[in-house]
Amino acid sequence: MSAVVILLVVGWLVPLAYASPPDQTWIPGITDNADHDDAVILVTSAVGTVATVITVDVTSD
Repeated sequence: MSAVVILLVVGWLVPLAYASPPDQTWIPGITDNADHDDAVILVTSAVGTVATVITVDVTSD
């Protein structure tokens, strides 16, 4: 049951973030830095993705 809830939350988080885009930064005086735009940018960007790491064993036998 809890796995289903987690999947639903994660599945709807990104579409909801795109439904409420951050303020336009090129229009001065509109943004007030108090409406959680940084959270929307974090959810819609690829900052939280995990990169693939290739490891090589260099020990000799």
